[in-house]
Amino acid sequence: MSREPSTGILCMAYGSPPTEADIAAYFTHIRGGRPPSPEALEELTQRYRAIHGSPLTEITRAQAAALSERAGLPAFVGMKHASPFIADGAAEARRNGVERLVGLPLAPHYARMSLGSYQRSLREAWDGELVFVPGFHDHPAFIGAVQALLREALAASRPDR
Repeated sequence: MSREPSTGILCMAYGSPPTEADIAAYFTHIRGGRPPSPEALEELTQRYRAIHGSPLTEITRAQAAALSERAGLPAFVGMKHASPFIADGAAEARRNGVERLVGLPLAPHYARMSLGSYQRSLREAWDGELVFVPGFHDHPAFIGAVQALLREALAASRPDR
């Protein structure tokens, strides 16, 4: 009987600059290596300041930890446009003995420009067995979860119901 390969999950998200000092590199990465104009960089910097930075990476790490606990599998994080990049997450999985990697984009839709690029990046970075989760926007469990959250939110904002 053959041994089951060690499986891990790579949670993938768009990414965000960790600090204000990283905004130029982040924006340049999004633009395929072309630096933004000073005006565009200033606009993005102002937006970043207005929201006091982005918690996306921390949220993604928390989601990966919760998924790992619930699934009983190691989970890692990889971002499309910021550190840790998808290749970094794949390398961490490999260092941790993962042989089969489940690529899980944390956006529910599938679009070639977004999730397609996550898939390409992961294929370039991973030489082992790979399972890629396609868009799940139309999966009944996802729709049910969104409905439940909406009902809860609506009930909370309407004390008369």
